[in-house]
Amino acid sequence: MCRLPNCRRPAAISDNPPSKYCSPQHGVEFMNRYAASRSTLSRGEIAALTNSVSTAAEFKHLGDRIPTPPPSSTRSYPEETKRLAEIASERAALEGRKRRIEQRGKYLAMAQRRKDRVLAELKNDPDMGKVSAICGYDERLALDDLEWDEWCTSQEGSEIFETGEIPGREAVCLKKACRGHKGWSALFTEEQVVLERLRCERLVLLRQEERKIRERQKRRAVKNERDGTVERES
Repeated sequence: MCRLPNCRRPAAISDNPPSKYCSPQHGVEFMNRYAASRSTLSRGEIAALTNSVSTAAEFKHLGDRIPTPPPSSTRSYPEETKRLAEIASERAALEGRKRRIEQRGKYLAMAQRRKDRVLAELKNDPDMGKVSAICGYDERLALDDLEWDEWCTSQEGSEIFETGEIPGREAVCLKKACRGHKGWSALFTEEQVVLERLRCERLVLLRQEERKIRERQKRRAVKNERDGTVERES
C-alpha cells in the first residue's frame, strides 16, 4: 500500500529501484507533509539543505558536523585569535623539530656505520697493533639544537647528508673501553624515539584544541545567522 495517508493504491515495489509510494508525486507529497509537521526549518531552508548535497547518503549525514559558515559571518573573540596564533606558531615549531629529529636519526645511522669502517681500518693497520673494538662515539651527537641546525646548513654538514657517509675520523672516540660514552648508540636511538613520540602527542593535542575553538566559532556564527544578529569583536 502507498505510504501516503489516505491513498489506497499499491506501492510500486516491483519498480527498479522499488518504491514505498504508488508514484513519484506521492513520494514528494509525503516528504512535504512530513517536513511541514516535524521540521523547525522553513521550506526555503529545507530546499537549501537538499540542494547542498548530491546523494541520499550525503543527505543522511547532514547534521553530523556543524556546517562551515561563510567567512564574513565568523567572529573570533580576542583570546581565541591570540590562542589560534599561538597554536599555529607551536605547530610550525613542531614541524621544524620533526626535521631535526629525522636529521639526527640519519646522522646516528651514519655514525654507527663510520664506527664499523674505522674499526676495520684500524684492524688492518699493522702500526696499530691488535685492535678489537672502539667506542665510535661522535662528538657532533652532543650538539644542542641551535648548534646542530647551524652545522647541518654548513658546507660540511650539507655534503655529509648529501653523500650519506661521514668521512675521516674527526670527532670520533677511538678508545676501546670508554665509560663516558658507554651505550651511546642505544641511548641516542631511544632518545630519538621518545622525542618523536612526544612531538606527535603534542601535535595531536594542539589539533584537538584548535578544532574545538573552530567549532565554537562555527556554532556562534550559525546561531547568529539564525537569530539575524551580528556579533562584533570587542
